[in-house]
Amino acid sequence: VDPLMTFKALATAARGLGFLTIEPDRDGVFRRVPLVIRYLDGYYPSLPFRIVCDYLGVPPDRILVRPGNEVVLEGACRPGGIPHDIHIPVDNRGNMLVNFVGPWERMRHWTFADIYRLGEDREELEMWREDLAGKIAVISDVSTGAADVRPVPTDVNYPLSGLHANVINTILTERFLRELPVWKTMGLEAVLMGLLLALSVYGSSRLFLLGNVFLVTGYLLVVAGLFLGAGIILRVVQPLTAVIATAVMVTGYRYLNEARQKEVLRRSFEAYFPPSVVRKIMAHPEMIVSGGQKKELTILFSDIKNFTRYTANLSPDEIQKALNEYFEAMVEIVFR
Repeated sequence: VDPLMTFKALATAARGLGFLTIEPDRDGVFRRVPLVIRYLDGYYPSLPFRIVCDYLGVPPDRILVRPGNEVVLEGACRPGGIPHDIHIPVDNRGNMLVNFVGPWERMRHWTFADIYRLGEDREELEMWREDLAGKIAVISDVSTGAADVRPVPTDVNYPLSGLHANVINTILTERFLRELPVWKTMGLEAVLMGLLLALSVYGSSRLFLLGNVFLVTGYLLVVAGLFLGAGIILRVVQPLTAVIATAVMVTGYRYLNEARQKEVLRRSFEAYFPPSVVRKIMAHPEMIVSGGQKKELTILFSDIKNFTRYTANLSPDEIQKALNEYFEAMVEIVFR
């Protein structure tokens, strides 16, 4: 793509030039800005990066570009400060994540009309001059209906001139944001899935659900802590989606499996116990123990008249059902 140059008179009068081309992320939000682009056999700076280099006294021969890693400003020095190297993290395309100071209102603004009126008030002009001395000002059109407005993390409609101002502020304050490399991100996700697998294999259903809640909460706290404390950005949606989806599938499988096992157990007990006893056993499975127990029991002997003739034409299931109903009624009579 051939670059579009500004008009010659402005280019000649300007202290330096830089490009303004920026691209949004896949969701349409502007979060990052390229500091340099490669064109033909050279690198060219963006406008905010060119301004910062000029402000810090860093000529092109002291700018070290390491694609996919960082851009180093060697011997950068703010007015009255101590020279030091500034390491700016960038991705493979030379993009720097912008650390926004806040919404549009967070930065201080001056309108052209107010500045124009200062020509009539010398005292107020001196006050503004002292207020603006040594500062970097970004001049742009932010009038209502301006087309240069896009979504950013802090605002739905944000003038892109403010984006360039935030780039300048991010570099000068050295409050950079960093994304974990892909291999570290995959390792972290593998740890999460390993913990989830351990909970699903060795933990009960209750422990598994509680473990998932603590796992998700703990991960969110780690994400917030690293972002606020060290400017490190971790993925949120992809790992948590995987954890929650796995938790739902494991929980659903356990529920169906336990329901199936209970049904098999219930049918087995119904062959030997009346329905009331089966219901009690199913409600309190801890009643079933492998060892012996010493208890005082009541044994009911009952002779059913004409039982053989009555059951001669019944199936085994019908006989079992009839006996269960009979013994349940007899037990209720005995314990009245």
